[in-house]
Amino acid sequence: MNPRPEQDDTVEVVIDRVDKVYPGGVTALRGVSLRIGRGMFGLLGPNGAGKTTLMRLVAALERPTRGEVTVNGIPVTRRPSWVRGLLGYLPQDFRAYDKLTPREFLDYVALLKGLDDPRRRRREIELLLEQVGLGRSIRSRIGTFSGGMRQRLGIAQALLGGPPLLIVDEPTAGLDPEERIRFRNLLAELGLTRTIILSTHVVADVEHSCSELALLIGGRVAFRGTPDALISRAVGKVWEVEVDPGEADRVRATHRVVSSRAASGGGLALRVVGRDAPPGGARPVRPTLEDAYMVLVGEAVGFGK
Repeated sequence: MNPRPEQDDTVEVVIDRVDKVYPGGVTALRGVSLRIGRGMFGLLGPNGAGKTTLMRLVAALERPTRGEVTVNGIPVTRRPSWVRGLLGYLPQDFRAYDKLTPREFLDYVALLKGLDDPRRRRREIELLLEQVGLGRSIRSRIGTFSGGMRQRLGIAQALLGGPPLLIVDEPTAGLDPEERIRFRNLLAELGLTRTIILSTHVVADVEHSCSELALLIGGRVAFRGTPDALISRAVGKVWEVEVDPGEADRVRATHRVVSSRAASGGGLALRVVGRDAPPGGARPVRPTLEDAYMVLVGEAVGFGK
């Protein structure tokens, strides 16, 4: 049995021509417009692209300089407490009290969320800890937890009260591959009944979990659509070429290198993206989502033009 919202209502987030300018003239967002409904929506982009700022605007933790964010048609700036009551939020820098057990910590958070019935609170906490794989650690001190266990505790506190809107910011940063896969699978399951916004710079997290995504670069929306549609933008722009080790820098000067490995002939096999094939017998290859990400980021910064 999984904790769920008492009403399985669809939550729609609409971001309409939003700018965010910080004191000193630092612009984090420029004319961002997005419509996000039920399911997993990936917000992809390099560090500093404006992802965290956008999440904080949706969570009513900051106000836009221009434009508007609405949840089910209600402006976030007019009713911030109501919006916060709808959402669960896992920030990028989630922290918990090391001396508490996960049950004690979640009990404290549940009280802050207004879950006053002690029986309901205890039952929901135990269910959540089982759901995120911490049932056997219910009496352990949080200070003994690994990074993955702390992140699972973070998603548990975000899910308290069954919020229909869930925001998770860089949730798999620093996790080992097994923890990352377990966390992605959990979010995908939760996305069946909720609106989830997953903000990350880890392409694989979006590729394996999200049916729709937006790519933010320099505070602007560079792409919005399905992963397959993004991949199609890279067709004819991904190449593999084998070079001598001393020639690798020449290729890097004109193309973005996605990966490199030792080739059987003693050289380096480079997977690169660019408008034209690099010299030296390059062959075109089928693009992946990571390739497409590199293509759009490179075009945004003018690399190779």
